[in-house]
Amino acid sequence: MDATPRGNALAAQRGANQPASPTAATPVKVAPPLRIGAAAAARAAARPLVQAAPETDLHTRPLLLSPPILPARPTPVAPAAPTPPRHTWTANTREYVRKLSPMQVICWQVAALGVLLTVRQPWPVLSLTSAGAAVLLAMTTVRAGGRWLYELVGLAASFFARPRRRDLPTSGGVPGTTLALLENLLPGATPRTVETSQGPAMAISHQGGLTATLKPRDLTPELLGRLPMPAALLPAAGDHLFGVQLVLHVGIRQDMPRRLLVAVHAARTVDTPVDAELTLALRNAMRRVRRALDRAGVPAQPLTEEQALSAIAGLAHVTGGRTEVREDWRFWRTGPVSQATYRLTGWGALTGTQARGMVSSLLAGVPGVASTLTLGARTERRGEPMAHATLRLAATTEAAVDAAAGHMTNRLAPLGVRLARLDGGQLSGVAASLPIGVFLP
Repeated sequence: MDATPRGNALAAQRGANQPASPTAATPVKVAPPLRIGAAAAARAAARPLVQAAPETDLHTRPLLLSPPILPARPTPVAPAAPTPPRHTWTANTREYVRKLSPMQVICWQVAALGVLLTVRQPWPVLSLTSAGAAVLLAMTTVRAGGRWLYELVGLAASFFARPRRRDLPTSGGVPGTTLALLENLLPGATPRTVETSQGPAMAISHQGGLTATLKPRDLTPELLGRLPMPAALLPAAGDHLFGVQLVLHVGIRQDMPRRLLVAVHAARTVDTPVDAELTLALRNAMRRVRRALDRAGVPAQPLTEEQALSAIAGLAHVTGGRTEVREDWRFWRTGPVSQATYRLTGWGALTGTQARGMVSSLLAGVPGVASTLTLGARTERRGEPMAHATLRLAATTEAAVDAAAGHMTNRLAPLGVRLARLDGGQLSGVAASLPIGVFLP
C-alpha cells in the first residue's frame, strides 16, 4: 500500500472529529458574510440600546428608538430702552414760531429799518448800523439750550453779578439754617403764622405772595392713584390769584418712604399788596384745598413753623452740617451734595392718568440719587391756569446726577415730555422745586 502508517492515523483522527453526514445529502448554499465598515460599526456601537418598556405602557405611548430632540432654550434679551420721539422739521418750526414773542418781531423790523435808512449814509455809519442790526437779529433769532440768545445773555449777566457762595448759620439749629436759606433763595422772605380750623400753620411771606404747606400721610401707590393734579386743586379765580404745588420726594435709598407736601399760595397783586389781605385769602384757599384732598381720599394737615422749616431743610439737603451753599452754572451745591434742576416741558398736555403714571415712573428713582418732583399750577386773570413742573436730582457726584438725568429722560420720552436743564438759573430752579410758592415763568 502507498499510505504510510502515520498518514493513516492522521486521516482516521480527522474523520473522528467531523460529524457524520447522511448519504446522498443535497449541497447547501451558504450566504456570504456581511462586511460592516468601520464607520457603520462605530455608529452602531454609539447608538443607545432600546430598553423594553413595560407592557402596560406600550399601549399608551410610542416606543422611542432615540432620545427626543429638545428645542434650544432662547436667550433672554434685555428690553430696549424707549427711544425719544423724533422731532420733524415741521414740528421744530412750529415750536420755534410758538415761542416767538411780539417784541422779537419788533426787533427784526427795527433792524431792517435801521439798515434801510443808512444805505445812502457814509460807510462808517452804514457799517455800525449793519453790525448793530446783525447783533440784534442774532440775539432774537438764535436759540441755544432751549433759550433765546438774549435770555442767555441776561442769565449770564445775572449769574456773574450775584454772590454765588454762602455759608448758612448753624447757631439757630435747623430753623435758623432754613430761614437763612430762604433769605438766599427769596430775599426778604419772612415766616408768618396763619390760624386755621386745624391749628396754627406757618406761611412764608415773600415778594410773590403768601404760601402755607399741607402734609398728607406718606405717599403710597394707593394714595398716588387717588392724588388730584394741581390744576384740579386750584380754588376758583376771583378777586385773588392762587397757586398749588405738589412736591414729591424720594431719597437715595429705595426702601425709604416717599414724601408728599402740598403748598397753597396766594399771589400778591396790585389789588392785594399787604399780608393782612393775603392771610384771609390764603386761609380760605387752604380750606378749599383740604376739602378737595379729603374728597379724593388724601387727608392732609397744615404744618407748624418748626415742621415746615424742617421739611424745607430736608428737601434742600442742608441738614447734617451741609451748610456751605455754592452755585455753579450747571449745579447748585450744599456741602458735598451736587444738585441740578430741570424743567419738564410738555407735561401740561398729559391727562390725569398719564400724569400719575409719569409721577410713578419718576418716583421709581435711581439708586444713590435723591429726586424731588414738583408739579405746580396757578390761576391767571385770563385763560387757563398756568402749569409748570421741575425735577431736581441730588447726589454726591456730578456724574451720578448726569446719569440719573439720562435715565429720567428715557422714562419720559414715551409720554412726549422732555427735560430742559436750567443752566445759569439753578438758584431759581431750586426755589421753584421747594414748597414756598415760586413758579417758573
